[in-house]
Amino acid sequence: MKKFSVAIILLASLQVQSQTIIKPNFGIKSHEVLNIDSIVSNELNTTVFITAKVPETGSQFCVNKNTYLRNVGSGLKYNMIKARNVSLCPNSKVYKNAGEKFIFELVFPKMDTSLKYIDLIEDCNDACFYFKGIILDINFNKEIEEAYLSYSKNSSLALEKFKLLISEHPEYMFGFAYINIIKILAEKNEMKQAHDWYMKLHNSFLLDQSELNEILKKQPYFNLIK
Repeated sequence: MKKFSVAIILLASLQVQSQTIIKPNFGIKSHEVLNIDSIVSNELNTTVFITAKVPETGSQFCVNKNTYLRNVGSGLKYNMIKARNVSLCPNSKVYKNAGEKFIFELVFPKMDTSLKYIDLIEDCNDACFYFKGIILDINFNKEIEEAYLSYSKNSSLALEKFKLLISEHPEYMFGFAYINIIKILAEKNEMKQAHDWYMKLHNSFLLDQSELNEILKKQPYFNLIK
């Protein structure tokens, strides 16, 4: 009976020290058909839960064993320990039904609990996936969700919230807030301000600057703000 009590105490201790981040925001990703559902960290390891949507009938998918998490600041890597519900390359599973969804798990070593931003990188040569600038800071994630939520109700309020994200998190080196500010200003026909923010993005040292610029080039208002 005494041993049973000790086991309960130890289990409770592990539960207290675990952390789950639901649908964390990120800077940029490689594949539209992949989304991070959650990241669960505890005293033993860190597990990333990912939902994949089969793009077309007969699609093949596998994860390279050289997949890792990376500290955005220091570059320290946490190599994948194992994967669940997904094939490891070069073995690929063929999915018969387009639109089918499945969830797989990638398990990594325990990370430093002070980490705020990480990358998830599949290190391979063909159709590799990545998520860069994943945000682990719970409060920052809440602020981002509030900015997006306010957009559907009041674009001017959303504009101020996205500006606030930049001023309050200057260490975050990905530019989703910039591209949303430019979009809102263009929709409000405030092209001079949209141009000014485009130049801020263009002259920045953001890690995804080139990718965001390619996105902007495809927008109908691009020639009016460049």
